[in-house]
Amino acid sequence: MENVFIYIVQSVLATAILCGYYQVFLKNKKHHRLNRAFLILFFPLGLLLPLIHVTFLPGPLPSSIAEKVFEISESKWSYILVGILPAIYFFVSMSLLAIVVISVHKVLQLRKQSSIHKEKNFCLVETTDDRAPFSFFNNLFWKKGVDRNAGEGAKIFLHEMAHIIQHHSYDRLACQLTCAVCWMNPFFWWAQRELGTIHEFLADEKSFAPDETDQFARTLLSSYSGGRDLYQHIGFSKSDIARRIRMIGKSVEKQSWILRSSKGFVLLSCLVIILIANSYPTHTPRTDDEQKKIEAFEKKLRDERSQLVQKQ
Repeated sequence: MENVFIYIVQSVLATAILCGYYQVFLKNKKHHRLNRAFLILFFPLGLLLPLIHVTFLPGPLPSSIAEKVFEISESKWSYILVGILPAIYFFVSMSLLAIVVISVHKVLQLRKQSSIHKEKNFCLVETTDDRAPFSFFNNLFWKKGVDRNAGEGAKIFLHEMAHIIQHHSYDRLACQLTCAVCWMNPFFWWAQRELGTIHEFLADEKSFAPDETDQFARTLLSSYSGGRDLYQHIGFSKSDIARRIRMIGKSVEKQSWILRSSKGFVLLSCLVIILIANSYPTHTPRTDDEQKKIEAFEKKLRDERSQLVQKQ
């Protein structure tokens, strides 16, 4: 329990630093591919950085802290901490995973009920569903009666094709599964939402030129509530729409490689410092009294579980 708690805290701290770096150096910059790569790596970094062990990191807690831990563990709340909290965590994770699976199943059912035309690199799925047009992996769900070769229809078609060609569905599904399992980390939910916005920036860039801001705004305002976020609705707020309109006409900012490298070095240094700061500089072995308390606590847990099994 102690190690799990420390891992969660360090994971939240690591992702908080990554989030801060993104907000300061990358957000609203027209380097969408770089931002996408950063947000994709955000999840494995948040999970793996707390697992990095430096040679001088300790095993157990210092005696003063350990005594407090065991005082709590031996209290009447020990059963809640050890038994109920993991059960709640597991229940929420399973519920979120079920939501993702059910949503994907609904999209696949919609595909089966629609007419499918296989074309180069994608499948055109014609449907009457009000959420169309939207994309799901290599499937483009297109509403019947809309011309995809002229006017706004052509622009929306290019937009959705950009989602398919750049494999945005893989990113989104992986993020949703990670958030379902690691739902206690709020920065994972932020990264998932921001990555969805970056996907839209990338698709907008492929379908509209910088001088077509007015046409883009009209198209966006008339279709932003469509079904692009098929298996988990993200829902673009007014600020997201304003960001997309501003971004389409924004010029690319040129920055030197040295400057970008220095920013990355600062980020890495902050991560190392925060992880080490939340560890202890010396190895403090357990005393005989602490070891006896551990053994007594473990025996108490075994006895409580055996009594529960017998009652059942």
